[in-house]
Amino acid sequence: MPAETQPRTRLRGYVLTADMDCTGEPNPVLLLANHSRLELAGHTLSNGDVLCSGRCMIHGPGTISGGGVIGNGKVTVIRTTIARSPSNGVLAINSRGHGRATIVDSVINDNAMTGVEADRMTKIFRSTIVGNGRYGVSVSVQPFNDCARGRIRSWTSEISGNGLDAVCGTSEICADVAACVGRRNDRPLLHQTSCGNSYELRSGMPGRNCNLCTLD
Repeated sequence: MPAETQPRTRLRGYVLTADMDCTGEPNPVLLLANHSRLELAGHTLSNGDVLCSGRCMIHGPGTISGGGVIGNGKVTVIRTTIARSPSNGVLAINSRGHGRATIVDSVINDNAMTGVEADRMTKIFRSTIVGNGRYGVSVSVQPFNDCARGRIRSWTSEISGNGLDAVCGTSEICADVAACVGRRNDRPLLHQTSCGNSYELRSGMPGRNCNLCTLD
């Protein structure tokens, strides 16, 4: 266990007691077991990913900078800023296509790939997802996931200004919100949420939008 974390038995988790810069350390820099909770307690974890097994919670206030949160079950992020990851901000996927993500009162910004990506369900509450390289929020298109079963739900949030990578608009279509759309209830539901554009995954290039956002 890193010296900067202390176990909190009742929560099956850990509390960050100081800022941690993990430059040069093996990645991921923190491994959370099933039903674990990491409390950032106002501190910053820099330059490394947090890997979650099963269900886990990242609870702020606090920041993960230069890394993201990777889970193979259900990932919950509360009152946390996740920024400048060289990959995704939050990634929740597994071999059964059951990965889920819930983002509450958080900021997911300036990550190289996608802000939030999950297999089955992504729920966003009062959060800001901006400036990410490919998608703001996306359903996973991994080979083991049935993209058509993925759902995105958002309340009182902003998902805009994403799709900044150099490949966007040239070799790939990027967007603020991306999902597969086949049946009526497949469309993302955005309640009091602003977004710039959307994309129907696997619809080719330039492809179709989901008729959700300002520029669609």
